[in-house]
Amino acid sequence: MEKYDLRMLTSQDFAACKDENFSVHLAPDMVITTKLIQVTEFKSFSPLERLPFSLVFKTVGTLNGFPQGMYVMENHTIGNLDVFLVPIGPDPDGMKYEAVFS
Repeated sequence: MEKYDLRMLTSQDFAACKDENFSVHLAPDMVITTKLIQVTEFKSFSPLERLPFSLVFKTVGTLNGFPQGMYVMENHTIGNLDVFLVPIGPDPDGMKYEAVFS
């Protein structure tokens, strides 16, 4: 699959994928599933044509976390993306991660 230009993606692109699964490639042979649970647009000044936004993902079926860093994420709607994910804490069902697009 072709990778998107992250500068061109908007919160609306991801809003259409809310509650969908995204595969996170931790290593060439290690993939974990996350679900997009929140899309937040920031109504502030930005030199970009699109408004900044954040995405919150939650692991599916595991409480084990992985460190912040760049990961390839894959989704059947969006395709492949290189995204910087930051762990923001656990909840009863899994670990949450945030990606900020500014």
